[in-house]
Amino acid sequence: MARNSRNFKQKEERVHPDPPDGLVVAAVNNRPFAERLIDVFRLAKSRVKKDDRT
Repeated sequence: MARNSRNFKQKEERVHPDPPDGLVVAAVNNRPFAERLIDVFRLAKSRVKKDDRT
């Protein structure tokens, strides 16, 4: 006997990228806010030293 073969259409799942964080959206829409955010981030980053961690 012949086997019945079935062709299934396999649709790929569409993966939507994660939306950006709220601060990123605010920074994109507001240039002065973005500049202040970068300044604060750099200041906070400069205070953290890897050598001080024990």
